[in-house]
Amino acid sequence: MLTARERHAALIEAMIADGTLTDPALIDTFRAVPRHRFIPESGALTPRGTPLSATANPELWLAAVYTDNAIGTRFEEADLPRQRDAREQPSRPGRSASSSSSAPTVLARMLELAELANGQHVLEVGTGTGWNTALLAHRLGDRAVTSLEIDSRVAAAARGTCAPRATPQRSSTRTATRRGRPEPPTTGSRPPAECGAFPPPGRDRCAQAGWSSARGACWRGPG
Repeated sequence: MLTARERHAALIEAMIADGTLTDPALIDTFRAVPRHRFIPESGALTPRGTPLSATANPELWLAAVYTDNAIGTRFEEADLPRQRDAREQPSRPGRSASSSSSAPTVLARMLELAELANGQHVLEVGTGTGWNTALLAHRLGDRAVTSLEIDSRVAAAARGTCAPRATPQRSSTRTATRRGRPEPPTTGSRPPAECGAFPPPGRDRCAQAGWSSARGACWRGPG
């Protein structure tokens, strides 16, 4: 059985070999921030719906984490659409993914396209597992990244996965209601980048604030 470190190293080398990762700073970032730290040990599903458990089947869990696929990490009950040839049948209940970890190559391509540079400040809309947040924070610095998440449960989980890298008493974590009214800040440790539950501002609001945006993330240059 390959270890998490070995699987992580193999994934990075594969992305370098096929040209997905070319920026030396991003290569160092991906090497420093392994994906398995941001995947829940239970409750996640592969794209085919296979349940993952780090306790019951650690080899399958690790193999899925370091396969180039998305992983569903949180699910909600939903009415699935009817079949085209079953007009008389009612919608059937099911579960749809409300949060996931993007495939590693998708994340790598997005960050390569962003052309990140020292001095930039990034606003990430949709924290998810926190893996991308941690990658951004490692590349640009803790104070250069703010991540917004509309689901307070997802935001709380992301704080937990990012917490080992936090610096105590440096800043405060902030949350907000769905109406966008901030709650009182809670002082103490915070993740590498601030993660708050807040409704996504969208591209227009990013532009009004002087931010550029692409694929759910917004950033601005020095100052």
